[in-house]
Amino acid sequence: MTEESRAAEPQESGIEALARTIAVGALAGFLAGAVAGGIGSRVAMRITAEVAEGRFQGTLTDFEARVGEITAGGTFFLILMGGFIGVFGGLLYVALRRWVADCGPCRGPAFGLILLVIFGSAIIRSDNPDFHLFGPPTLNIAMFASIFILFGLLVAPLLDLVERMLARPTTHRPRRLTQAAYLFAPLLLLPAIGGIGIVAGRAVALFLPYILVGMPITTVLVGWSAGRFDRLSDLRGRWLAMAAALAVLALPLAVGLFLDVQAVAGIFEADT
Repeated sequence: MTEESRAAEPQESGIEALARTIAVGALAGFLAGAVAGGIGSRVAMRITAEVAEGRFQGTLTDFEARVGEITAGGTFFLILMGGFIGVFGGLLYVALRRWVADCGPCRGPAFGLILLVIFGSAIIRSDNPDFHLFGPPTLNIAMFASIFILFGLLVAPLLDLVERMLARPTTHRPRRLTQAAYLFAPLLLLPAIGGIGIVAGRAVALFLPYILVGMPITTVLVGWSAGRFDRLSDLRGRWLAMAAALAVLALPLAVGLFLDVQAVAGIFEADT
């Protein structure tokens, strides 16, 4: 591409760049969440039903589902719910991907592990009797914890794929698929808020806005002070910027880990 053709291209404004970032994160998160949170949770529930004692078959879970009963409507609901919650997961990945970029091909699992530590207690809850009533608590905790890792494995490559496929909104004649994507992505946000409300806990209330707002602000400030911040390795030799970037992530990790340990301990206490 010549310098003249680059100059002739429409420039992407800050608002357009933000709109594209939100669209890419929302679409990738929805797809990853539908598989990891929707299908993944259905598989976990099926395994739980298989190992649950016979006297629990047909009883209602905390989520108002019957143990051992799988319906098309229930599965479709879980897929949609997983997708809507995944919208925020995709946006969280956009906000955090600089922190995991140095992990290379392992950045997806690394992000999933971060999600598990920060938000695990929103799903693995001590006040949910299902974890100790239906099958071994260790198995149930491990299965639902793995959903976070699976989401990370999926959302990282999906976001790269959507980012490559989705043209910028400044394109003179965007394809119909591109136009549909920019229209569809914002429509995901309202049901996503409802989905998050269903699983909301202390970790979600504390750190969802913190990461979605605080991390991008940190990215701008650290990048401004260090000259560049596309990954943590860019901050080598700039110890103040590196310390600031790590501290911003360490806070939700520390509090989230405390809440996770508290939740797991509560589940095992209820099982005794």
